[in-house]
Amino acid sequence: MRRLVLFLFFLSCGEGNYEYSISDVKATSLVVISTLGNLLDEVSGGGFSFAPTSLCLDRAGVQSCNAGRQSITYNGCEASETLITGTVTLDYSDNSCGLYVLNRTVTREFNLIRNNDDGSEDQVFDSNRTDFLDNTYGGGSRLTSLSSTNHQLEILGKHVAKTRSTGFEGFLVSLRTTSDISVTTDSNTLRREGRVLSGGTIEMAHNRLEYLTTYTIGSVSYTSGCCHPTSGTINFTLSDGAQGSGQIQFNNTCGSASLTLGDVTETMYIGDCNY
Repeated sequence: MRRLVLFLFFLSCGEGNYEYSISDVKATSLVVISTLGNLLDEVSGGGFSFAPTSLCLDRAGVQSCNAGRQSITYNGCEASETLITGTVTLDYSDNSCGLYVLNRTVTREFNLIRNNDDGSEDQVFDSNRTDFLDNTYGGGSRLTSLSSTNHQLEILGKHVAKTRSTGFEGFLVSLRTTSDISVTTDSNTLRREGRVLSGGTIEMAHNRLEYLTTYTIGSVSYTSGCCHPTSGTINFTLSDGAQGSGQIQFNNTCGSASLTLGDVTETMYIGDCNY
């Protein structure tokens, strides 16, 4: 199998060539795929994972509403091959936690740690952080209702830091939308069945390797029982330190997608959606 390698130039460390593979693109693209559905599933109560081993059965959206807030704390519950610790909060503009009315909003805030079965650890948080381009952002993600079946999704700011089992620092990415994503449903819920996301752009800053990936949502659809899209495409381009472009294709299969970078296509396995 051919292995596509891109060369990154680290200006802050002097000029030099650094190898970057399609495997790295797949790993960080999983964060984007998970992020697309996190808030929507949180509100609708959809599970972290489609795996039968998931013990993180509750979401913030099924908790009691207290002055416009719903919150849940995890203490090492299992989702697929990951133990999750931390807190997720839904903050509504409506004190009764209502949503499906024009201009009502809900914001998902989070501070989570994923302990993976390979010994690695992921920190997932929404506090303000400055990326390698000196842009500071945070705040989680926000959904604005335009009607009972039409909404706009914004990623205000999300950060994921991976530490490998050896203690070596893996990726450190920051992401946000630069244009809103349209969300349509076939009923006045955010359930997966009938959910379609389209348009919008997500910018991901790779803070350790110092380059950008820009994801453009084509039109992706969800089906019942699967926490990620099962049809449609997401296009992406690499810039500001790396060059390349590609596409994520969802092929009516839950648990995998095809990722193409340049002229190389590989299967991307999606084990859970708990980033």
